[in-house]
Amino acid sequence: MNIYNILFNFILTFHYFATFTTINEFMKNRITILLLIMLISVPVRAGDMGTMSSDTGILSLRFKNINFMRDNEYSDPITKGYTLIGFLIQPTLVYSPADNLSLALGAQILSYSGAPKINSPMLIFSTSYRFSKNSTIILGSLDGSDKHRMDDPHFYRERLYTAYTESGLRLFTGTNHIFNDVWVNWLNFIFKGDTTRESFNIGESFNYTSDATPGGLSLEMPFQFIVKHYGGQINGWIRGKVETYYNGSAGLKLNYDIDGGRFGRVSIEYQEFLFKYYSRHGTFGILNGYASWLRLHYTYKSFYFGSYYWKGNNYYSPTGNPMYSSVSDRTAGLIISHRAILTNSFYYTLHPFWYFDVFAGVDSYYDLGTRDLDLALTVHLRFDRMFTLHKFR
Repeated sequence: MNIYNILFNFILTFHYFATFTTINEFMKNRITILLLIMLISVPVRAGDMGTMSSDTGILSLRFKNINFMRDNEYSDPITKGYTLIGFLIQPTLVYSPADNLSLALGAQILSYSGAPKINSPMLIFSTSYRFSKNSTIILGSLDGSDKHRMDDPHFYRERLYTAYTESGLRLFTGTNHIFNDVWVNWLNFIFKGDTTRESFNIGESFNYTSDATPGGLSLEMPFQFIVKHYGGQINGWIRGKVETYYNGSAGLKLNYDIDGGRFGRVSIEYQEFLFKYYSRHGTFGILNGYASWLRLHYTYKSFYFGSYYWKGNNYYSPTGNPMYSSVSDRTAGLIISHRAILTNSFYYTLHPFWYFDVFAGVDSYYDLGTRDLDLALTVHLRFDRMFTLHKFR
């Protein structure tokens, strides 16, 4: 997949979604959308069926744990402040009957400190098949949240502590130049006669990174979208209650490794965001919107500093950080169409062991319109390690 194919896929997919004007058009084209996603997602080459890591016959225990604290001190009229303190544990048995096939069975517990009961205990089961050197398909329970590398305005980073695991299908491709993650996350399954709507997300996170020049310059081209759908044809009463939200973004990022990376990396990034709302009847306040995001990044060893300028016009994402939204979840019916926000982020990430990390960060949001300053403080300890239990012959 060369640079021209990538640019063509950007333009094709971004404008394909943007051309839909009704929910009927969108739903009629669901299969076409999924096929299009798959076509641009798997850059399989002739040599991709090469050497795989040899895990045949191994039974392992994978143990994941996150202990977290996130304090959102918000006074903005768009969203309320709150604090998340708790832990997530996920022990999983993993068996590999072949070197490119694995099955996982386990459980997940998410608990918030002070809550009277454990929140959302769930069964974990998935099948993973690596069909090329760089590409894997997974069905069942999925690693979601930060694994998708989605941007905050349309996929809230806080999901690491609230919606760590997804359920559905994931197609992942990773090379030195390409990161591509396509997934379907089924949120609510319905049977005939149920009084709730089915809901699911479809997403893609794509990034192309060029080789660095002798002077330390490299270019990245990110493209992302997420579709959130509520509906269900199996229930006739649902007519008039079908809704679909589309959020997409595309942009460019220029990186410069200072003195070959000795003094860190500085980057400048610009992205355009698009929002569209589709429904057979009615509207929740806005039908479409857009935004631009200019970001400056600096990374040095374990430290990261970022300064961002967000300018939005009727932008909304049901899965995104509400601080960037025009639709308030604090005051019913409140819409602030034009938003200009300055964000400063400072993160420290320590990896004392390859399977363990310590993270501490602060994000400040200054609303140029309301002149409100809001803060989000985050600390977490994350553990993820595989233990070999037995090798079957």
